Amino acid sequence: MKRETFEARKNWEERVEGYGFDIHHIDGEIYWAEDAAYRFTPAEIDTIEDVTNELHQLSLKAVDKIVTSYRAGDTSLIGKFDIPPQLWPQVAASWEKREPSLYGRFDLQYDGVNPPKMLEYNADTPTSLYESSILQWDWLKEAKPEGDQFNMLHDNLVARWNTLASPRGEEPVHFMGALESREDFICTEYLRDTCAKAGHSTHLMDVDELAWDEKNRGFVDDERNPVKTAFKLYPWEHIAMDEAASLLEQQAKPVNWVEPMWKMLLSNKAILPVLWEMNPGHPNLLKASFNQEAFAGEDHVVKPKLSREGANVTVVLNNMTAQKTGGDYNENSVIYQAYAPMPEFDGYRPVLGSWVVGDTASGLGIREEKGFVTTNQSRFVPHFIAA
Repeated sequence: MKRETFEARKNWEERVEGYGFDIHHIDGEIYWAEDAAYRFTPAEIDTIEDVTNELHQLSLKAVDKIVTSYRAGDTSLIGKFDIPPQLWPQVAASWEKREPSLYGRFDLQYDGVNPPKMLEYNADTPTSLYESSILQWDWLKEAKPEGDQFNMLHDNLVARWNTLASPRGEEPVHFMGALESREDFICTEYLRDTCAKAGHSTHLMDVDELAWDEKNRGFVDDERNPVKTAFKLYPWEHIAMDEAASLLEQQAKPVNWVEPMWKMLLSNKAILPVLWEMNPGHPNLLKASFNQEAFAGEDHVVKPKLSREGANVTVVLNNMTAQKTGGDYNENSVIYQAYAPMPEFDGYRPVLGSWVVGDTASGLGIREEKGFVTTNQSRFVPHFIAA
């Protein structure tokens, strides 16, 4: 694993804008970066792929344990996730029916030498998908045409829709998100395009346009048509606080949600202590706990259970705060996780975003940051494979 410098393609901004990607800068700083790329050997990519598949299976076993214990009358585990109790039966039922999921992203610490470590699982609404799938593949074809890339994302996403959606030609798959956010719009529209390429009809709408049909007791779209299958780039924990939460129990026929409700357990950082308790000492997991006392005198990170994009994270090194990020999640309860020293390349610390489509590791996207915490402004840097 190495970081190599590159010369950005001529007219690179126009190039990525041609793909509809106009957020290559954030607050005047480069977000989509072409001045560097990370080089991996085939063996290193095999390691990332194998570890991602292993972590995904461990995560599914953790969900099963949480739901099984809840159904047996023990709410101690599910109660750690700050999910409103009225939604517990639906979360459990979603898992028991094995409602299929589309995608997720593990954030990993890896230096190319030691085993990769799981930092967290973005299992509900991960973004940076378009960059990982389309943009860096286009970069590879021009900047490193003799190289390869861990990137099966597009083909696997297209194929996955035939598991998630109704037979072709029937009701449309609805795609909704907070579309005023350009980042969310690009991700939602890209996923809509993969569904359309699988041969399904689609309908794009803002999540605020989702409405309720009292007569038929079901959700309808902005044209008052029934919503039967819906991808939502909108966090389940936000839905749990909305009026929609009570309506979920009143549906005559439940919506086929993508992602399903059981993903509430994996997108919540409370899963990290559960995984550690189930698999203590696992080489790809970091020690994690609900109790600060577990890290007395140890370097660790404090994370809100429901924070996103590196918000409200505190890094404690040598018993002192090394970095503390701002955000809107200060009111949330937290977990504690061992600090994993990030490798440094030219002053940057990369986090590997290893994508899962369905149940299969499918691609890699890299965000790098000079600080300790990766945020929504951290640079996206492409990668390639070479011996």
